[in-house]
Amino acid sequence: MRILAPAHDKRKGAFARVLQGLGLLALAGFLFFAAVGVQIAQIYLAPTPLQLYHAAWETVPEMHLTKVDPEKWAEFEHKFDDKIHSRDDAIKFANEMIASLDDPYTRLHSPKEVEALNQEAAGNFAGVGIEFRFQQNPDKSPVVDAKGIPFPLVDADGYPLVHRVIPGGPSEAAGIKDGEALVSADGTSFKGVNMEALVTKLKDKAGSKVALIVRDSSGHERSVTVTRGIVELPTVTSKTYGKVGYIGLSEFIQNDTLDEMRAAFDEHKDAEALILDLRGNPGGRLDFAYNIAAMFLEEGPIIKVDTRMPGREHDEVISLLTPDSLQEVRVVDGANGAKTFDVIDEGPRPEDLSRGRPLVVLVDGGSASASEVLTGSLQGNDRAIVVGTQSFGKGIGQTMIPFAGQTLLRITTFRFLSPVAGQHGKWHWVGDAHKNRIGITPDHVVERGKNFEPRSDTDNQLQYAIDLLNKQISSGN
Repeated sequence: MRILAPAHDKRKGAFARVLQGLGLLALAGFLFFAAVGVQIAQIYLAPTPLQLYHAAWETVPEMHLTKVDPEKWAEFEHKFDDKIHSRDDAIKFANEMIASLDDPYTRLHSPKEVEALNQEAAGNFAGVGIEFRFQQNPDKSPVVDAKGIPFPLVDADGYPLVHRVIPGGPSEAAGIKDGEALVSADGTSFKGVNMEALVTKLKDKAGSKVALIVRDSSGHERSVTVTRGIVELPTVTSKTYGKVGYIGLSEFIQNDTLDEMRAAFDEHKDAEALILDLRGNPGGRLDFAYNIAAMFLEEGPIIKVDTRMPGREHDEVISLLTPDSLQEVRVVDGANGAKTFDVIDEGPRPEDLSRGRPLVVLVDGGSASASEVLTGSLQGNDRAIVVGTQSFGKGIGQTMIPFAGQTLLRITTFRFLSPVAGQHGKWHWVGDAHKNRIGITPDHVVERGKNFEPRSDTDNQLQYAIDLLNKQISSGN
């Protein structure tokens, strides 16, 4: 079991001592059910606002990938005590404290945010049924605020534009169209808001109503009342282009993602070549990336994960495929710089459904995290040709911990590296997604063309991939 040892010398409170005694993998499963005593149960289930804040203060330095300066962190122990009167206050000031780490991916989520995350994992949510696009920098990466939250694409006046109205959803029933702008909801202006604020305002319980002001392309504004409902979002898109099968994967979050991928492979069982489209895919669960890599790869390394383990500093584990299994191998430093490799886990692997057919992976500046893990494993094993533009550069990962007061602590605990093609034992880190963004360089860099629209006649990146594969099919390679 991986033990969480102290990161600094200050005396730890009861909540931190419990966390130290539990392994990372066990935390989510039995944080409360461990025999920790009535006091700890009370702190976890019904903490006072100050207890919630201090639980976060104790836990973050124990687990964060980057060691926290104990003197600077000590300044936050009682800094906000006189301002914390409610759970919302505790969450607000805990996140202000966490922001001092300069890590936009570590955050204490409120119970409402936790509910939204659970709905997303289930593949459905109660909302209005609208998709938005991110604003992009010149390098195609999302435009984000100081906390790393992206901004939606907007019209000339700064109001978010509807990219797509989901068929069969509440907004389609209310008459909202693709390309229109949302001016406000229940009197709250949407001008200049980030994506989190926008989505939070639009999501709520099924059956609840929201009064929207909608502006069409001519500038005419109208009032629309939308009754929120359950919106189902497919993760996988499947199409056929002649002899080429296309699989688009939008994220690695929904619980049915692997089933949807298997269904797409079944649909393309007669295709002679395949395209995997990861453009705009922000990532999600790494175990999904491993399993999907296995669907395209017979054998080879997938990823090396470097986790900060207090008491043992860093723990390096390589996940790799054999023809029969998925293994986890720990890297152990030996004498004179020598390394040994110990198999610490081994289990069944998904079948290689690609059957070695020619493969192109499409990426862009919105391809991040698990998308880069999957792309890096396929490129690093010479299994796929990568086409598009530089990926986002998020080579760090977060652990999601059910936390005190029905909150959830998302904390950066590890970084991951991809194998380098043709260089056994060499690894590539894509960056920290913040100040050091490296990304994956495509084998064929193809910038977006004029009037670009994904999966349409103006999608020059997709057409490049199709042409490339058709040439391989014709040549028999």
